[in-house]
Amino acid sequence: MTTRQAKAGEHLATLRKTVGVEAEVILRQLAAAEDVRRKFKEEISGARSEESDAAKAMARTEERIQSRRESIRAESERRQQSCAAFQRLCALGLLKTATLEVQDDPSAWSVSRTVEVARQTESAFSQVNADDAAWNRIQQSITSTIQELNTALSQHAFTSTLRPEDGLYCVTVPYQGRDHTVHELCELLAEEVSQRQLILDEREREIIENHLIGEVAAKLHEQIHEAHELVRRMNEEIQLRPMSTGMTLKFDWKPDEELSSGIVEMCKKLLAATGTWSPSERTAIGKYLQEHIKDVRASRETGTWQEHLAEALDYRRWHRFWVMRKQESGWKRLTKRTHGTGSGGEKAVALMIPQFAAAAAHYSSARDDAPRMILLDEAFVGIDPDMRGKCMELIKVFDLDFLLTSESEWGCYAGLPGVAIYQLSTRSGFDAVFLTRWIWNGKQRLEDRRPLPPAALGSMNGATLP
Repeated sequence: MTTRQAKAGEHLATLRKTVGVEAEVILRQLAAAEDVRRKFKEEISGARSEESDAAKAMARTEERIQSRRESIRAESERRQQSCAAFQRLCALGLLKTATLEVQDDPSAWSVSRTVEVARQTESAFSQVNADDAAWNRIQQSITSTIQELNTALSQHAFTSTLRPEDGLYCVTVPYQGRDHTVHELCELLAEEVSQRQLILDEREREIIENHLIGEVAAKLHEQIHEAHELVRRMNEEIQLRPMSTGMTLKFDWKPDEELSSGIVEMCKKLLAATGTWSPSERTAIGKYLQEHIKDVRASRETGTWQEHLAEALDYRRWHRFWVMRKQESGWKRLTKRTHGTGSGGEKAVALMIPQFAAAAAHYSSARDDAPRMILLDEAFVGIDPDMRGKCMELIKVFDLDFLLTSESEWGCYAGLPGVAIYQLSTRSGFDAVFLTRWIWNGKQRLEDRRPLPPAALGSMNGATLP
């Protein structure tokens, strides 16, 4: 040990003796305080590190918050735009056109109300096909649909305007100084029609009572009587010519009960003389005619008043024809099933005679000197000669002119007063057709050797053979 160390040790020992125990305590406290200070420094360092990490995390969080705010603002703007667009579509009446009624004003809707109506709309049309194919198909049909609409509107002096609206096409029609959607136009016109109908009903009833029940009903009475008489005369002639099998036909012309429940009673009243109608019968006839005119008008919205009257008062539409066939079992209606039960000749006759009668009825309104032509092609196949003659007699009785082509039928029957016949003949190996003309005068067939007229010769000279 050096001298210096020795002196220091002695000084320490002297101090300990002088200070005593308190110095030891203070030294231990100072050591403990140093340990606490060192620990605090370490904690401060850790806290500063955590503070730096927290600051970085906060900065990142603020960036995310700012991004979310921008996204919310963009979504809010898009929502406002979508709500405004939806409100405009609703204000245009498109929901009403699609049968979804909204009572309040779309321009006053809040966002929540707009969303509510939008969800109702989505629910109402959840079954509607909205894929790309359906959209493209509708887009392609817009032009033709607009053309059809314009065609219908032009008949009533209306025009339409087409403009795009938020990806859709809105059609408006000017009416009474404003543009209206088609649905609004329909409502306005329906209201106007209803108002005019209230005005016209009384006038219409007066016209029906004074004019229709008078002059028109008298004309209907006359024409229905004439039609019944025509059917009666045809039945008499047909029943005079039964087939050898015993089958005969007749026509049944009656009011069509399927048309309306009162048509049968109406036709009975019209068949009676107008002078015998009681006041209640006149009222019933006027009421029926008025309701029938309204039904026709409702079924034909694009027709004129004259067209509605012509159709409603066409007595032929009130009736139906049935062909009745009589055999051993009695009279039965000719249907597909009953027609199939006959022989070949009976089937042919059952089809041919009604056609003769229909042609005669059609030609009944023609002038007396007008041709009443029917064309027959191998018409009597399967029919025996006796019945063929009877059919030819019916052609004469019904005052028809006929042109017949046949391989073997010459039309020479006593019931026909005259027939012009052209016989065409060919021979194998010759590219030519030989023509002979014959005339049936009701008693015998004679060859007509008179020269052909120039017009016929010209057409024959211009013909070519295969």
